[in-house]
Amino acid sequence: MTYQSPDLTTAPRLENDVYEFYREVHFSKPAEGVKYEEYLKQIVNKWESVFLAYINDWNFLLQLRLRGYEFSFWLNCFHKAYLHTLVQAKLSDIFFQPSTSHNEQWLIQNILRILRNLFETTGFHEHMNQQNERYEKRIDAIREAYCATSELSIGAMDLKFYLSYLEGSEQIYNIDELTKAFKAFEKRLKQQLWYGIQVMFTFYHVVRNTRTNRYMIRFYMTIHKTFYSEQINYTAWIAQLWSEETARLGILLDTFQLENHANSEFIINDVSNDEIFNWVEPNDPLENLDHLPKAVTTTSKQMDKLCVYPIGFKPFHGKKGSFF
Repeated sequence: MTYQSPDLTTAPRLENDVYEFYREVHFSKPAEGVKYEEYLKQIVNKWESVFLAYINDWNFLLQLRLRGYEFSFWLNCFHKAYLHTLVQAKLSDIFFQPSTSHNEQWLIQNILRILRNLFETTGFHEHMNQQNERYEKRIDAIREAYCATSELSIGAMDLKFYLSYLEGSEQIYNIDELTKAFKAFEKRLKQQLWYGIQVMFTFYHVVRNTRTNRYMIRFYMTIHKTFYSEQINYTAWIAQLWSEETARLGILLDTFQLENHANSEFIINDVSNDEIFNWVEPNDPLENLDHLPKAVTTTSKQMDKLCVYPIGFKPFHGKKGSFF
């Protein structure tokens, strides 16, 4: 049986559904001859059924917000409406439990009513604009930092690795454990002598891979052309450090071939990109930045963005290495 982690499955589904509800309420128009009030009622009734179909899943998922996790934009809107509904009804618990007076339909109706009222406010759209502007500035800052670093070594080497973990370990390596392991991995990597001499820039992007039902990290190292060494097996180093920081459950997913591959104790899965990914893969940090959603409020069923992650963790980030 495949483990279905709520942050991998329920979260992106709920994020997309809330976004689609917003789009229908805010942008769609009734057919000619249909009153707007009747049309709006049809929309709400449809979405009541949609959210009711997996209420147990998202009711459990929403508890993560108060346990040290951040939510993506639309998920956060839904969670605020959820909590407000419970507070207004003077229910003592933050976890909804149906009763004769407050059943599942009551909960969803109130959440959608609050969301509709929120979506109609000018302040909400100003909030969207501010969040998107902040997001764009962050991407631009990383892009500028990468370009500025690259100018110091024309033809610098960009190495890319896919950090993941063994199939079947999903219950152990949820997003919380993954981020802890990655932070430890970064710390160990910086301690390597060759890293301080060669690495000019690093970039990572944590993505959801729906085909393998697990998280993966695109990790890039930009190495100064003069100091790049063919004598150093960078892939083996990354594989070893990642394996050690994940209790030997961490692997690299890529098409790399290792010398003495069969005898290596650090697993590298030699598979084609088509077996792992459903989209065109970026080759360097700039391409990866271009692959990011155009706005923090953008979402779709096909997107690989994180919807739940530990507070303070950045799903993607780039920074200068210790070379300079």
